[in-house]
Amino acid sequence: MKPIYKQIPEDILSRHSGKKEAVTNVVIHPPGTHSSSPIRNDMSAVEVYLADGSRRWYGTEKAWITSRLTIAMQINPKDEVLSKWETYRGR
Repeated sequence: MKPIYKQIPEDILSRHSGKKEAVTNVVIHPPGTHSSSPIRNDMSAVEVYLADGSRRWYGTEKAWITSRLTIAMQINPKDEVLSKWETYRGR
């Protein structure tokens, strides 16, 4: 199966407020460097900070900064939420 890459959107649903909040910062953690996160430590983790002070975590095989200075990541095609994000076509 061909990998699917998506861009992290400018706003994401916050579990804290229950509404979409602006993304204020994104940190990519390589495998083995995020043992305190909810993501398996043998995967890369993408930590997304939101305007309401909450964070969202996503596990991925690959994540990188694009030439447009956005973050793109490989997703599981079965993930219904992430599948709705804009597809990254720059690769």
